[in-house]
Amino acid sequence: MATETSVRTRLLRGSALAVAATAVAFAAAGAALADEPTGAPPPPASSKPAAPPPPPPPAKAPAPTSPVTQLDEETSGSGWTQTECGPLGPADRDLLVKVRQAGLWEMPMGDEAQVRAAAPRVKEVGRLIMKDHEVLDTRVKKVAGQLAVELPAEPNADQQGWMAELRGATGPAFDQLFADRLRAAHGKVFTVVAAVRSGTRNTLVREFAQEAINAVMRHMTLLESTKLVNFEELPLAPNPDAAKPPAAAPSTGGAAAPGSTKAPAAPKPSVKAKPTPVAPAQQPVDEAQSRDVANASSSSWSEDAGGGGMILLVLLLCTGLAAATIGVVRFVQSR
Repeated sequence: MATETSVRTRLLRGSALAVAATAVAFAAAGAALADEPTGAPPPPASSKPAAPPPPPPPAKAPAPTSPVTQLDEETSGSGWTQTECGPLGPADRDLLVKVRQAGLWEMPMGDEAQVRAAAPRVKEVGRLIMKDHEVLDTRVKKVAGQLAVELPAEPNADQQGWMAELRGATGPAFDQLFADRLRAAHGKVFTVVAAVRSGTRNTLVREFAQEAINAVMRHMTLLESTKLVNFEELPLAPNPDAAKPPAAAPSTGGAAAPGSTKAPAAPKPSVKAKPTPVAPAQQPVDEAQSRDVANASSSSWSEDAGGGGMILLVLLLCTGLAAATIGVVRFVQSR
């Protein structure tokens, strides 16, 4: 009899422990469900490597910044012709001729400086100017060929006289003549190149004038670096035109203009009215906006209440299971 009672007691105790374990499991599951975020689960990670980004589209060629112009009233006179690069005028041809002639005497004089000059700096400047004109001479021949401009084959009379003068000097005398003659010549051609660069209608001549003006600026700086240029012998810049007197502004009151018989109009008094302060208008309450705010608050409360209700349900279940377990144990003990 005692043995059967002992076995029955052990079975009841095991059942009570199983019920308690079930209650604990339910509680843990409820807590997990309460903490689980809502929404769709994240997509599974793909084992395939990400596809490389598509290559960028090819870059478009920039639009030309200097459109080709056509002959107009200003460029339709004598000496003007239409080319693929725009109108070609007398000043454009003169620029190509002068650049060509500059190279025809400065290149051999730069070579002469290597033998006749005394100062190393003069020799170096002569070599650099000679090299630059070799490149510029090739360029001017190409441009002239494209525009059908005939170029000279020898320097002009003044340049030939300077060459003879330089070839008759050596040492410091050559250095001084070289610096003075070439610096003065570059100053004259600089004004020609600048004028064409500023107003030419031909795109090819404009590009070449830019190259030429850079070369002339560089050569003037090189010659001045010899410290031998006599600036007092260089021609002065022309005086600007006399400025025209500014036109008199129309009178709105006060003294009359000279020679005028009309009496000046009396100035009208200016009365400035004070602005009336305007009360700020009340903004009407948007009913749709109020509904959205109310719906948002209700939705937030519902989500919080849903999570709390789940936890409360699990707690009630655990409490009921615990109470049932205690009742069963007491019932068995009472037997």
